[in-house]
Parts: sequence; structure tokens; C-alpha cells
Amino acid sequence: MRRLYWIALNNHYILWTVSFGLGLFLGIKLFPYFQIPAFLYFSIIGTVLLASLSGPVYILRKNTISDGNVLEVKNLLLIVIIPVVVMILMGYLTGVNSKETKGIDLSPVVDREEGGTTGVIIAKGRVSSHPETRYGSLYFEMDAECFWYAADSRDDEGEYIEDGKIDIIIKRSGNLRIKRDDLIEVKGEAGTSPNGSTVRANSGNIRFISAGGFPERIFEFRKTVYNCINRTFYKYLNHRYGSIAEALILGNRTNVPDRLQDDFRQSGTAHLMAISGMHISFIVLIIYVTTGRSKTSFVLIVFIILFLVMYNFLLGLKASVLRASIWMISAAVATQWNRQSNRPRILCISFILLLILSPSFTHDIGFWFSFSAMAGVVFVYPLFIKILSNVPPVERIAGSIIYRTLILTISIQLVCGPLILYYFGSLPLISAVSNILILPFFYMLLLLLMVSAIFAVIWPPLGGIILKVTPPLFKIMGWLAGFLSRPGLPVIKASNIMPLQLFIYYIGITMLLIMVHSSLEKKMKAK
Repeated sequence: MRRLYWIALNNHYILWTVSFGLGLFLGIKLFPYFQIPAFLYFSIIGTVLLASLSGPVYILRKNTISDGNVLEVKNLLLIVIIPVVVMILMGYLTGVNSKETKGIDLSPVVDREEGGTTGVIIAKGRVSSHPETRYGSLYFEMDAECFWYAADSRDDEGEYIEDGKIDIIIKRSGNLRIKRDDLIEVKGEAGTSPNGSTVRANSGNIRFISAGGFPERIFEFRKTVYNCINRTFYKYLNHRYGSIAEALILGNRTNVPDRLQDDFRQSGTAHLMAISGMHISFIVLIIYVTTGRSKTSFVLIVFIILFLVMYNFLLGLKASVLRASIWMISAAVATQWNRQSNRPRILCISFILLLILSPSFTHDIGFWFSFSAMAGVVFVYPLFIKILSNVPPVERIAGSIIYRTLILTISIQLVCGPLILYYFGSLPLISAVSNILILPFFYMLLLLLMVSAIFAVIWPPLGGIILKVTPPLFKIMGWLAGFLSRPGLPVIKASNIMPLQLFIYYIGITMLLIMVHSSLEKKMKAK
């Protein structure tokens, strides 16, 4: 029992995260069945909290510990039991909120039109996602500020519905060019899709609006900066290379050719095309190298924080970038205070924090891939290094970059692999070799593109000069991705993986990691 006590105490942040995840699952899956009055709901919460305070104290004091070890009970209560109960409740509320923040509900309008009443949906607002062309139609998300239902398309007023996010589909878009942060008015018909409610309109029913208030002008400034960098990429590079540059620096992959995305995915290097911790850590490293860790290190930390905040705003608050930014800011602050950052704790707290701030991340594939990859880096990779360091043949190569990259890739695949199989149905086993071969060229290209983007904001021709030397790197990366994605290379294929199977796998691997970690600590203490 005492060993379980120390395992729970030393891994309390993992228990917090698992408890939050359990509450999140209950909130998402059981939301329709537990709509109870607020008074009854909070009464239940109070009862649970009271039980969590009194029950464990009584059981522990009577059966497992002596009267002199009251401090252990307090530690267990304050660090493990009470936070676990609270995290389950917070996760539940977050899961409920994720259901409520999917967007505007147009089902009453759709039912009305199916009943014989016809009309038009009129929405005014900001395009909040990068438009994507599929099957001749334009798809994007809109943050509607004014939203109403009119009985006739000639009406400028009608029955006000609500404001919020809504999916827009422009049929037969033709030469219509809509970009993120454009202010538009859409007149169309209500519809539904697997993702929720939609508004379908023709290109002739789109009207562009000029920016008005201060918030709109902030997004207008973001659009200006984004377009300045993006135009430089496409002006000095061909469309294929320009789309890759846009994905690597600006986070928009909608223009990358499908064949190229398939090559990177099948070679196990698709993560290179998505901005994540690898990009953010490289950016911070460049800042440290160029400025130097001078006496004004506090000013440098403030600059890094401001830069990451602005970069997140430019990209559009992507889950993987937010996670990496929180990680790097925490590490930078810990360095400033001469303290060692606790990476597992930072990862767990950032997971909980991001979901509380934006429950819609539960539907974001990138969010789950980002955190599962970092779980492999934080929890699995150090254990592999410790275990293999005691193997005599491995000691000779333990310090090599190739060896560490190989172990790191295997650690990430051990955690990410089931998610990749769940979403895509196949897992390339060549990914470790692919990363070792492609990463050197990737980092060189990323450095040049970052410098070019900064210069493009100041003076676009200067950014274009730097882009002139990048085509060979684009070509090498594309060729390697294509070569390593050929049919016949080892790959695991699986279909129809159930969420329950994922749950069992991750619970099992979590328990195994805790046992291995405890065993290694016990051996270290014995020495």
C-alpha cells in the first residue's frame, strides 16, 4: 500500500490528466442524458466533494496507516484525491461545453423549410478559416456577427437567430477569391452536414464589407501581414514549392497538392508539414543564437513571449502551436529563474488548460496528435534511453544524433501509432529512417523560409532573394518523401479500430510505463 501511495504521489499530474480525460469523455458521450436542474447538479457536486474529504481519511486512518502519519493522508488528499474529483467534474463541464460550442444550430430553420416555408439565411461576419476548394465548391468557416432568417431574398431584415460560427459552402465559386479574415455578407439557404449546420450560397450572393471597429481592424492587420508573406512565397517560387512554404511557415496546407501530402504521410513524415513543437523550438533556438544569452536575459524572455503570442495570432490559434508555445514559455521562464522545468507536469497542465480555454479542440485531430507525440517524447523516450544505456553494445553509440533520433521516433510512434491507425488506417514502419534522412534538409529549408518571411514583411524583394536558393532543398525533400512512400515498404494496416480499443491500449501503456519507471527508481536507490 505504501508503494501505491508513493506512485500516486509522484505521478499525481498524470492522474489529474487521466481524471480530466474521463470527465471529458463522460461530458461528450452522456451530455444528452444528464440535463438536470442547476440546484440539483451543484448539490451532487457538493456531496461528491464532501465524500472525497471524509471517506478517504476514515479508510486510510483505520486500515492502512498509523495515527502518526496524518501528514501522508493530507498529502494524498490535497495532491491526489481532491484534485482527481475536481478534474473529473471540470472535464465533464468541458465536454458539455464542447457540445455547445460547435456552432449555430439551424435545425429549426431547416425543419421550417421542409414544412413548406421557404426563405433565405443572411449572415454578416469574418471568414475565420482558410477557404478550401472541393468538388468545385468553396468551403470555409465564418464567425457571424449578424445572423438572421428572412422570408424573401430581397429583405434586408428578418427574424434574428443568433451569432456564432457557421460553415459556409459557396457552390460554383468560379473565379471568386475569398481569404481568411475577409469581411463578407452571405445570402443562402440553410442546410446540415456531419459537422453541423451550414449555409449554402452561390458566388453571386457574396458581398465584401469594409472593416469598421477596432477588432475588425486587428484582423485586417493580420490579413495584411499574412498576404505580404504569402505573396512573396508564390511570387518567387512555383506553385508547388510556394504551397509547401505556406504550410511550413503560415500553417495553411489547403494548397499543398494531395499527391505530395500522401507522399509525406506514407513515408511517416507528415508531421513536418504541420507547424508543431519542432517548428516552435527551432524558432526559439534561432532567437537565442542570434541575440545571445546576454545580461538582459529578462528582456529576451519577454521578447520570446511576445513573438510567440503574435505568431500564434498570425497562424490562427492552432492547438499544436499553442501547446508548443506554452511549453517553450514555461521552459524559458524556468531558465530565467534558474529552475529546472518539469516537462511531464507542463505537458499535463497545458493539456487541461487548452481544453478548458477552447473545448472545441476535442474535435481537432492536430490537438490529439500533438499531445500524443509529446507524451512519447516526455514519458517513453527517457525510459528507453535509461534502459538501453545499460546495454553494453549501445553504450558506444548512445551519444550519436542518429541513435537518439531513431529512439525518439520509435518512442513517438509507440504513442501516436494507434491514433494514426485509427484516423488513417495505415502506419508506415519506415518513418524512423525517413526522419533521419529528411530532417537535415528540412531544418535548412525551415531556417531560410523563416528569414525570408521576416524580410518579406519589411521589404518583399529581400525575402525573395533568400527564396532563390531554396528550390534544391524543396526538390530533395519531395524526392525523398516520394522514394520512401513507394509500395512494398513495410507498413501496418488496420481498419475499424474502435475507441474502446484505443482506451484499453493507452490505459495499458500508461500502467506499464508507471511500473517500469518505479522499477528503475527502485534499482537506482538500491545502488
